[in-house]
Amino acid sequence: MKGRFNYAVAAILIATPLMPTPGYLIDGTVSGLADGTKLYLQANNPQHDFDSCLVVGGHFRMKGRIDSRTADVFLHTRRFENYVSFWIENVPMKMTLEAGKFRKGKIEGSGTQDEEAFLDRSKVFLDLRLDSLEKIRSSSKDNVLNKNLDEKEGFIWEQRNQIDRNFIRDHHKSVVGACLLSILASNWGRDTTVLLYSTFSQELKESSYGKRIDEFIRLNRNLKIGEKYADLEERDTSGKIIKLSEVKGKYVLLDFWASWCEPCREENVNLAKTYTHFKDRGFNVLSVAADEKRKDWLNAVTKDHLVWTNVSDLKGDRDRAVLVYGINKYPSNFLINDKGIIIAQDLRGKELDNKLKELLPDTL
Repeated sequence: MKGRFNYAVAAILIATPLMPTPGYLIDGTVSGLADGTKLYLQANNPQHDFDSCLVVGGHFRMKGRIDSRTADVFLHTRRFENYVSFWIENVPMKMTLEAGKFRKGKIEGSGTQDEEAFLDRSKVFLDLRLDSLEKIRSSSKDNVLNKNLDEKEGFIWEQRNQIDRNFIRDHHKSVVGACLLSILASNWGRDTTVLLYSTFSQELKESSYGKRIDEFIRLNRNLKIGEKYADLEERDTSGKIIKLSEVKGKYVLLDFWASWCEPCREENVNLAKTYTHFKDRGFNVLSVAADEKRKDWLNAVTKDHLVWTNVSDLKGDRDRAVLVYGINKYPSNFLINDKGIIIAQDLRGKELDNKLKELLPDTL
């Protein structure tokens, strides 16, 4: 009997088709878009469109499956005239959108998206205060007032950061928190990142966001003025491997920039003039580009007349040197003396010129 029972069970299991694993099903309504407008679903990392549909009668539907439990995605129209970022899951979801206001749309069904919405709501009051202060700034030319606004905005941003840190600490299984920490690790520094990362569940540590955070923790040196620089090696515009330690000069500016960064491109004009003026006195530059597309990088180097050594590993803000030096804004730079000591940070324009005049006086 026992043997016959086992054979019977096996036969049933073989005969019964496997149940299909459920995927995502997005039912949406959208106002203000013409019939036939195409909507695209784009993965955030790596960026690529993986689903699309047409708007018909103010409605749209997408159906498919993602490989992970949840994923950070964009829904957008062509050229991103309309777009909204949200967390998708392999569950039924509903969206209610309006043309021109996609980011204010209603998204239901994803528990991960609910977590993000909760976090956003906790910062609404602070965001409104920031908007109010920015409106005052835009109409003010008073330096004293603007300095006061800087202090107020800095205080509000610290409050926002504390809300984010509290959320990450209290939601140690939340992929939203892991995503947030992977983005803000360089802003908050290695010590804070290590502390928050230590609270993560093992599953979260093994996620793509957890791995990004772990990479930052392993590489970041948390370097400060007065400390010895960290060496780096990356390929230059011709493909040759260049080490920072091989760049000769009494003073070397380690410059971080990107072709897509408008303030960087503006500062490149100043830096090109500074380099021309001081290069014969012992000043040199090594620029690291946080780019992903080689063509964009090379075009910017040529257009901005960056005649000194330029390197990049074409990993964007995951560039190894960016992680080692903890770069959280562009442009950024470190001025290093011939003993390998960082003597200044984020000097630009006239500030950099004045420092170099002090260090490298014209002896002619």
